[in-house]
Amino acid sequence: MLPAALLATSLALTPAQSAKIDAVVAQVMETSHIPGLSLGVARKGHVVFLRGYGTRTCSTHDAANGYTVFRIGSITKQFTAALVMQEADRSALPLLTWKIPWKDWRALHPETRVLDRIGPPTAQAPPTQ
Repeated sequence: MLPAALLATSLALTPAQSAKIDAVVAQVMETSHIPGLSLGVARKGHVVFLRGYGTRTCSTHDAANGYTVFRIGSITKQFTAALVMQEADRSALPLLTWKIPWKDWRALHPETRVLDRIGPPTAQAPPTQ
């Protein structure tokens, strides 16, 4: 148990780091008119900071916490697209593949999902330049 305690201590944020995060979040929330958010910071696979700011909803004004789940609609596509592009930059993911295994939608390539390019099996690939 002692090694785990030492690891947690070595990964923990300092009070000054936590205060800096709080200050940055407060500024961003004010300038961007954000009513509430949850923020987590992880180091080496361990959560070292978890906090909620503002309110869960604009109607009830219940306080947000580190575990608050917010409705974000379709914005996850942007996060997925950013991840796909980062992996493509690392050459860990071939970005353009046009042979779509139509019978099994789970096998669709990530860039097909991100770009919403799913169409009928007769769809043609765009011309290459």
